[in-house]
Parts: sequence; structure tokens; C-alpha cells
Amino acid sequence: VADVASSLGSLAVCHVVCAMARVGSDRLAEQDHETQRVLLHRLEAQLLPRAAELLPQGISASASAFAKLRHVSGDLFDCFATVAVPRLAAFVPEDFAMLASALNATHRVLEESAWRGEPLRLLGHHAAESLVIINGAWSPRQVAEVLQPFVALQVRCKPLLQAVESHFRGRASTYAPRDVVRLLHGLQGADYIGVGQVALLWDVSRKRLHLFAGQQTLALAEALLQFRHGLPSAELHRRFRLLALSLQRSIRQLPLASLAAIARIWALAGVHDWRLLSAVAKVALDEYGGASLREEVSPEELSKMIYSYIKLGAPLHVPEH
Repeated sequence: VADVASSLGSLAVCHVVCAMARVGSDRLAEQDHETQRVLLHRLEAQLLPRAAELLPQGISASASAFAKLRHVSGDLFDCFATVAVPRLAAFVPEDFAMLASALNATHRVLEESAWRGEPLRLLGHHAAESLVIINGAWSPRQVAEVLQPFVALQVRCKPLLQAVESHFRGRASTYAPRDVVRLLHGLQGADYIGVGQVALLWDVSRKRLHLFAGQQTLALAEALLQFRHGLPSAELHRRFRLLALSLQRSIRQLPLASLAAIARIWALAGVHDWRLLSAVAKVALDEYGGASLREEVSPEELSKMIYSYIKLGAPLHVPEH
């Protein structure tokens, strides 16, 4: 491919980088990292003057493939912005999701790029319009994905947020735990979450908590903690008991930072679930040991964890714990 790169058209370049992305950057780098780097630079140089020839799917797929291969340059993604904007009205849900994924993965490099301004705003407005017109064509994964670059680049697009919330309200039962949590993080990052959204998230999640991984359950607990003041004490305790049962199933797979977060959340909520809290302390000591505690958790996290247990007080009337 390197030998003929200079003769490739835009669609051929798209096919090559997509094939490379499917193989994976790490596997390709194991063979010859320098050859891969040179080839990607040649493919970029070949694509830049021809990118306008690409159809919407080619634009989004090329951007996604270059991002997966960790080949990111301002010129390349400025070019994608230039050619994508006139075609946004023709994007289908998967095009929006692939392009959003690429922008989210590369946002640290792209903070000063063209995407920071009008192109990203237009992307949000066209995605919102698509969500309203062909709501049923959007999968939960695509909806959760399209929010991510707006959070990463701290660009608020209210029409998109409203359309995303509407999709979730209408099709909440089709959202997998992964999609629920990604959507939650997106709404939180965009500062577009309130009592109503958290209530809906809880209603959707509570009957499926057995499907949630530990980190996903913890994210839901964080959201409930944030809006706990509107709940009666008995209802708050009931919800945290259900979350505790879910967490106990995967507690040994959680990193120490997450164990510290459990202690902090339950302390702030004022829920003295000693069966969970004792399990957290036991796993922290048994699985990791004192040396690992110092290595894996920052002094601030460790001090917060200790303070959380102090705040919770002594476990009265539960001598077995």
C-alpha cells in the first residue's frame, strides 16, 4: 500500500485506513511502528486535497479510523470539518455516531481546531434534527455516543440535549446498562441533569441492577447522591440497599479508587449499610494489602476513605461485622 499510496483516490484511502483500524493500531505497531507511521502520513497527504469527494459515510468512517489508529493532526481534522459541514443534512445516525466518537477520542488535540466553533454547533443541531425526525432509527449506543464530544470540548448544544432526553424517555427500556451510564455521564458533563432525569434513570435501572457492572452501579449511586435531598429518608435507604446488593456481587473486581468512592458516597448519604461497608474494607485489605493501598490510591483518596468510615461511626449491634 505504501508503494501505491500516491495514486490512491479518496475512497481507496478511506478503505485502507478502515481496514487498518479493524486490525488495530497495537497489532500493527507490533510488526513495524515506523512503517505504520509513515504510511498514515502518506495516506493523510493523499486524502487532504481529495476529501471533498467523500460521501458522508466516508467522511465519518475515515475520521473514526484515523482516530482509532491514533493518527491525529489539526490539518486532517480541520479538513474533515470543512467537508463534513455541507453534508451534515445527509448524515444518518451511524455517521453522526462515528464522527462523534472520533472527535471525542481526539478532543485534547483538537481543542484549538475548527471543530471547536461553528462545525461542532452545526453537528449538534443536525444530530438533534435527525433524532426528532427519525427517532426510531437511532440506537441507544448512537445516542449516548453523539453526546460525548460536546462534553469533552465543553460545548453546550441545548437542542441536542433535549432530543437525547426525548429519545431516552421514549425508548428507555431498550437502553443497556452501558448506554444508560454513558448517557448519564453525558448529561452530567453537559450540566443538563435534574431530579426528573435522575428519577427516570432510576426507574429504568432499578429492575435491571443485576445486569449492571460495579462501576456502572457506582455511577448511578453518584447521581442519586447528588439529588438525594428531594427523597424521603425511607425511599433513599431503600434505593441504596438495592445498589448495595448489586455492588456486593462485583466488589472484588473494583479498583481501590472505586472502593474509596463507595465509602464516601454511603457516608455522604448517611446510609449505614455495614454489610457492604465491611466488605469494602475487607476487600481493600485482603485483595490489595497495605503496600498496594499506598501505591494505587492517592493520599487524598486514602484520607477521604478513612474520613468516610470515621463519619459513619461505629457499627453498633452488628458484632459479626
